[in-house]
Amino acid sequence: QQQLSIRRPGARAGVPGCTLCNALLTVFASRLRVQTVASAAASPTAIVDLAQRALTFDLTEEEEASAVASLCRYHLLHKRRYELWACCQMALQRCTTAGGGRRELERVQRLGEELSTLEAQVMKAEPTFTEGFKSYLRQLQQEVRQDLAETLVARARELVEVWQAQIDEVDDQIRRKVDERRAAISEALGRCQDSAREEFWRQEQKKVSQKLLSCLVKRCHQDRRCRGMGESARLLKDISSTEQARRGHLAREADSHVAQQVQKVYARKDREMGIWLGKMDQLQTLQHLQASKDRELIFSRVDMTLRRLDEDQVIEQRHITARLSKHGSPPPD
Repeated sequence: QQQLSIRRPGARAGVPGCTLCNALLTVFASRLRVQTVASAAASPTAIVDLAQRALTFDLTEEEEASAVASLCRYHLLHKRRYELWACCQMALQRCTTAGGGRRELERVQRLGEELSTLEAQVMKAEPTFTEGFKSYLRQLQQEVRQDLAETLVARARELVEVWQAQIDEVDDQIRRKVDERRAAISEALGRCQDSAREEFWRQEQKKVSQKLLSCLVKRCHQDRRCRGMGESARLLKDISSTEQARRGHLAREADSHVAQQVQKVYARKDREMGIWLGKMDQLQTLQHLQASKDRELIFSRVDMTLRRLDEDQVIEQRHITARLSKHGSPPPD
């Protein structure tokens, strides 16, 4: 249920600037179960009080001037029609009570002719007034609809922007996590490479030491007389020369060993990274899909609200128009 107060200061003569038309619109709309527009160019209570004093010709000059300036042509005609009718009634009373003369009868006849002429003008102006009133009502309803649509769309866009900001924040967090995990994998591969190379050379050094010890023990068993430290030194020198010659070959083996170890670690880390990325991609896809559904839902609700408003305004216009058709009834005889 939407109510909108519309005041048009300085509006030109016509239905939009007529105080009585706006008061009537407010009264008509207030009797409906659903109100989509209510004009408050003047308070209905104040208008009723003013009308009561106008019927008894109890208006001040300022109030009379203000009333004339604030009424449309149709209601000015009705005001003049009532004044002529009231004058006719008073003249008839004088004729019947005081036995009035020819002059009073002529005045009654003249007022009656003026009243008939004015009645014709009122009848002629009524279709134009009715169409103008309907047009004014449609204009007010359209303003209500436009204001409501702008408000709802703006609110919907605010919500969508908030949701999108949250999604963007999650996307940024995922990108940072991806960079951190890739940096951690690079560091892990570097540590693996250093560790594998160090382990390879440690094992090779252990093999050389064992080989050297084995050769010395074997030589001592073969020559019980032991040729002394000189022979041992020569043996160590030969073994050292042999190992130096194998140094290049061992370096290539070390590189191969390190590459194999790094490849194993990389394969495991890459598999773990792939699984994690798959989960993150799934999460992002679900978030974007849900955001799209939420956008469609909220804007569909805006459209539904506006469609309901359109239906209510059609009902409102029909009822107000029906009441308006009873507005121009003539005064009693």
